[in-house]
Amino acid sequence: FFFSSRRRHTRLQGDWSSDVCSSDLDLSSQTDTALSETRSAVAAQFEETSAAFSERLAGVQTTMNEQMSALSTTLDEAKALTAEQLAVVAESMSGLSDEFTALKEVSVETSTKVLAVNQLRDALASSAPVRPHMSSLEALNPTEEPLLTVLSTVNSIADKRVPTQQILAETIQALSPKLINETRINTAESRGGKVLARLESLVSIEKIEDIAAIPGIEGNMARASARVLEGDYEAALTELLDDTVEMNLSAETQARFDGLVMDMGNRATYEEQRRILGDWVTTTLNSARASVTN
Repeated sequence: FFFSSRRRHTRLQGDWSSDVCSSDLDLSSQTDTALSETRSAVAAQFEETSAAFSERLAGVQTTMNEQMSALSTTLDEAKALTAEQLAVVAESMSGLSDEFTALKEVSVETSTKVLAVNQLRDALASSAPVRPHMSSLEALNPTEEPLLTVLSTVNSIADKRVPTQQILAETIQALSPKLINETRINTAESRGGKVLARLESLVSIEKIEDIAAIPGIEGNMARASARVLEGDYEAALTELLDDTVEMNLSAETQARFDGLVMDMGNRATYEEQRRILGDWVTTTLNSARASVTN
């Protein structure tokens, strides 16, 4: 009986061990399958992420290349502009060097006067009052006829602000449409004519290549603007003062036009005095050089 029970116990224990091993094998197989599927999913996700990253990186690289190209172009343009400006400065410095070399050959009194004249000449090119620069030159008690003439001529407007070329051109451009419109409307006869003139004032003037052929106030203002851009203020003033052209303006517009005429006349005066001062400096320095050569 003891033997029989032991065999039965041993057999049952063996059967139980066989069942556990079979379950472990099934679980291991399922785990391997799950791990394989997970690896595949992770690999696929990694490849997808890597492709998206590569595409994004390529886009960033392209943007950077475009920006670097634009920056390079900007730098090249800046270098070219700087080179041009340096060339202008070099030319100006060369002229100043010649002028200072000549100044060393003249008396201290004359050289001081030349510097004061150049300061006044530069001031006349701006829109600021020139009285302080006039006073500096007057303090040197000049006796030269050209200098005395300039001081006398400029004295009456030395405290005013005289518009520069750019300001005058902008003023003409801003005032022209009002002059043209008011003249057309105010000179029209009858109510119907005024209505027609108002309609015509809304239509831009056909571009005419030769501004000399433009009639009426339109032509005068166009030619005055062109003369200002050329630096011929006397010719521009002549266009503004053309009494053969009829104008019919409101009091406000007439006042603005009269102010433009006055400013144009003052600028013409200033530019003429600048020319006289420049000629005096050139003559004085040339005389100094000639005396050294002899």
